[in-house]
Parts: sequence; structure tokens; C-alpha cells
Amino acid sequence: KAVSKIQTVGQQFDSRLHKVTKAFIADFLPDEMIIFEESAGFVSGNKLIQKAVVWITKSKFVCSECGKVSKPHELFCPQCGYELTAADGTSKKDMPPYPTSLEVNLPLLDEMMKQGNVKASAKIMSIISKLSPNNPEVVKKQAILSRVDPNFSMYPTY
Repeated sequence: KAVSKIQTVGQQFDSRLHKVTKAFIADFLPDEMIIFEESAGFVSGNKLIQKAVVWITKSKFVCSECGKVSKPHELFCPQCGYELTAADGTSKKDMPPYPTSLEVNLPLLDEMMKQGNVKASAKIMSIISKLSPNNPEVVKKQAILSRVDPNFSMYPTY
């Protein structure tokens, strides 16, 4: 049976296939979306060979003790008092903001554009265009996004 690489960037986190090493607060992306792959994972048929090591986003917190969904401002479960954490064990109060590096965002932007997620693509573009406005890859993707979304401006206001 052939060995296949596990899909990661732009996919939903699956604890059977992925191992999380970092989680970031990001309310503009779906909860537990994979944004970066540290190392590849592999399967052969239905057999796991190696888990993919990934970074994910958190936009929704569900108590791991009682299953209650928390509100955005809550750090502890309002029902049982349990501390809210991400899949990597990072508590909500210690979770870093979404990363801004091109290394993380360009592959994710490509995947969001492939999936047709214009809203997420525009937000990612606004993040990276502030840091690297003259990067050729950024300029190219801005032009593509401006053709897809008439509300997107290649010249964001700051």
C-alpha cells in the first residue's frame, strides 16, 4: 500500500492525525483550523505511520470537563469553573495572538483562496500586506483577490 502525506494547512484539526504544538487566537478563521505544518505526517491505507505536527487557531472554546461553550471574554467555564484550554494544553488566557509571518500566512492564504473562503483570504491579506506590502507574492495575491472580491482593496486603509 502506498504511503500518503496527511493534509494539514487549511484543514480541520483531527487528534487522530495531527499533534498540536501551538494554538493562536483567531476569530476570523474556523475553530481548530490548521494554519501551519511543522512536520509532515503520513498514512498507509488506514494505518497511521506518523502524526503531522501542526499549529491551529482557536475561535471557540468548549469546556473539556463539562462540554459547555464559553463566551469570548470567559477564561474559565461558567458552569464548572474548569480553565479553558486549546488542544495543545495552552490556557485561553496565555494564548498568543494570530501570527503575522509570511512563512505561516502565504501557504494558508493559498489554501483559503483555493477553498473559496474570500472572507478569511481578505483578513489574512490585510495582515500580511501591512508587514510586506512590496513582496511580489503578496502583490500577486492582492491582484487575484481584488478580482474575486469587489469589496477588497489592494490599498488597505490603516
